[in-house]
Amino acid sequence: MSATNRNTSIPNGHRLPECEGGECTATTARPFEAVATHLPVPLVRLRPDGTLCFANEAAARLTGHATEAMVGRPLWLEITHPEDRHRLTGALRSALRQGHAETSIRFQTAGGAMRRANVRLQSEGDEMSGVFVDVTERDEMTAALLQSEMLYQTFLEQSPVGIAHLDAEGVVTFENHRLRTITGEDADAAWIGRALSEIAGFDDRLCALVMRMLAEGDPFTADDLVVMRSDGRRRIAQVYGAAIQHPEEGIIGGVLMLTDVTEEREREEELRVLQRYDQAGLALRDAALASTSEPHTFLAAAARILGETAGADCVAVLLPEEGAESFGEQARWSGASDESGTPIRFDAAVWASLSSDPTRTLPRAVAETIGGGAVVLPFTVEGKPGGMLLLTGRSDSPERWAPAERRALRRLGVLFETLWGWMLAEARYRQVVSSVEDSLFSFTFAEGGERLYSFATRQMEALTGYSTDELLSGELSWGRSVVFADDRDAVAKHEERLRAGHESRLVYRIRTAQGGVRWLRESATPGRDRTSHTVVAGILSDVTEAKEAEATLIQARQDAESATRMKSTFLATMSHEIRTPLGAISGFAELLLEEVAALPEAPPEVTEFASTIRTSTKKVLRLVNDLFDLASLQSGRMYVDRAPVALHPIVTQVTAGHKAALAERGVALDFDLAADDPIVLGEARRIEQIVEHLVSNAVKFTEAGHVRIATGVDETAVRITVEDTGIGIEPDYMADLFEPFSQEDNRLNRNYEGSGLGLAIVKRIVEAMNGTVVVASERGEGTRFDVTLPRADG
Repeated sequence: MSATNRNTSIPNGHRLPECEGGECTATTARPFEAVATHLPVPLVRLRPDGTLCFANEAAARLTGHATEAMVGRPLWLEITHPEDRHRLTGALRSALRQGHAETSIRFQTAGGAMRRANVRLQSEGDEMSGVFVDVTERDEMTAALLQSEMLYQTFLEQSPVGIAHLDAEGVVTFENHRLRTITGEDADAAWIGRALSEIAGFDDRLCALVMRMLAEGDPFTADDLVVMRSDGRRRIAQVYGAAIQHPEEGIIGGVLMLTDVTEEREREEELRVLQRYDQAGLALRDAALASTSEPHTFLAAAARILGETAGADCVAVLLPEEGAESFGEQARWSGASDESGTPIRFDAAVWASLSSDPTRTLPRAVAETIGGGAVVLPFTVEGKPGGMLLLTGRSDSPERWAPAERRALRRLGVLFETLWGWMLAEARYRQVVSSVEDSLFSFTFAEGGERLYSFATRQMEALTGYSTDELLSGELSWGRSVVFADDRDAVAKHEERLRAGHESRLVYRIRTAQGGVRWLRESATPGRDRTSHTVVAGILSDVTEAKEAEATLIQARQDAESATRMKSTFLATMSHEIRTPLGAISGFAELLLEEVAALPEAPPEVTEFASTIRTSTKKVLRLVNDLFDLASLQSGRMYVDRAPVALHPIVTQVTAGHKAALAERGVALDFDLAADDPIVLGEARRIEQIVEHLVSNAVKFTEAGHVRIATGVDETAVRITVEDTGIGIEPDYMADLFEPFSQEDNRLNRNYEGSGLGLAIVKRIVEAMNGTVVVASERGEGTRFDVTLPRADG
């Protein structure tokens, strides 16, 4: 048969002609093949080398290749995915040895689609039959189901709500991570496999609600159920429960969802406490203003206000006695009808112990006398031990004094300390004001908002130049005549805060009676008199010298900034001037090396010296260039171009220069580059500087492990990551990492060379290009720099 006939289309049956002695002669199709031709399952016969001798119509439909194009060539080897080709060749060899083999491959159809098939091979002498079953849809469905299950499990585990599944008997069959954080982290706190009736630590109401839900199928919502964690911490949860209904079997279980509302309830409680204690603070101020000449009346009122606000059974006020060596009870309030009791007395050591202990732990002598659940608030007067406020007992719940209410109590104690000190000062004001330079005052507000002074010490005249008679008579308008014109709006807002009942402080200027300008600091506290009018009391201090000193400091700062700019200009100028001779030295060093290399008898020392000159010159030139760039960046004279720049060529060029150094140490250089080359909006030379400094830094400090360079891109930005497994950075040094000339090891004989300019330049160039740089490091583990730059096509 001629060659032309051998290459024509093979008739129905599509069998490769038998080959004998190098020549092939057509034979009649075997009976099996005549039957297999029309079977719906893809069937082929092939030789051990993969050449197809026969392929039925189903195989042609599966591959998309005509049967006549399949026969006579190793088609399945050609269309099998390269990563799976070894499986098919291995199966061919196994079938030849063992008589049969199975495998799974991916293959590409004539239309370009990627499919998956299970292959079964059966050896028959020098040939073997093969069945190719398309399992693409089955595998995709299995993967989709698996992914759906994984997504469901992930959703449950990452849900912000605690979730538990129960069976029909109330036994927990599933709990997510959030539930474990609510009930306890240790193994003993797990609910899985336990019936709710066996689990201790939560409100008894929950078990009853769940049992009714499983019996009747009604969902429920329970607010503020108490859950005691295994570590003893108390949590408050909102619980929602719903039964799981089966169409045929009825209720087969249930779902519980727990939301931890502990912090929310604590905030609500703390807000209620703060509101209650704010009202007590106002009452305490009113009591002080109403009893300015009767301190002991104020003490009795303060004890009552404290006791009623805190819900204490008894409040006692202890003041110094017997030469301040002991503290005795001066006032008492009792919530019971019987106010009798032995007066309380403690020595001065008790006050010292309580004031020095921030936890306010009661000394043993105090605890034995008044009980361990009491609250003692020591206070001072003019910086000396002033006394103690003692709150004992609590009928409803002593533990409610901690922690929010204890903090509120201490703030109220501080206010009492302030008011008591003010009252003592009021009682002895003639002695006090004679030795101080500040002026005390009090005033009310007229209907038009003008101040009406009712009290002012004689120091007011020294501060303002106006007599106290002018001020107290109402002839002098403080706002319109005394306050400096430019500060009147600030004083008006200060007075609005006082009228609103808030303490306020303000530094402002006044025009003195002599025409001069003086700075005053006014600290004022509002209160209410018996007629509910606002009464403001406070103190005026002369801070003119401080403001003048502040102005001097501002001028000094401006001078320092000017000096910094001059330094940057000097560095830029000197760097520019030094670069010219350094360039000449570098050029002559290169020329000298070439000349020495051409001399046949040149001593090796000459070559070494010339090479050292060249290397040292390049190092100095790099330093000068860094100084020049830093000075230009600091002075704002560096212009950064804005043009599209391909990032990956720069990364390849920079890393090529470091491969040899890393290879010598056995450090791997890894890349994780974006599939498409990111295009950065910036200047190529500056981007190269960024990558060079970061990679050089990683190479310098990495002795083992790897250095990894990664790139990424999103809609607006390009990311460059340089990560190493080097020595890492101490946390204390992170704040100074990007400062010029800063190095973690500042000893002259440090382990690593460098000027400390690289990272400073990186940060300033990145910011000049509207980018960001972030660093994360752990000592001994390595360092990671993430740089983001604007994307050109973003």
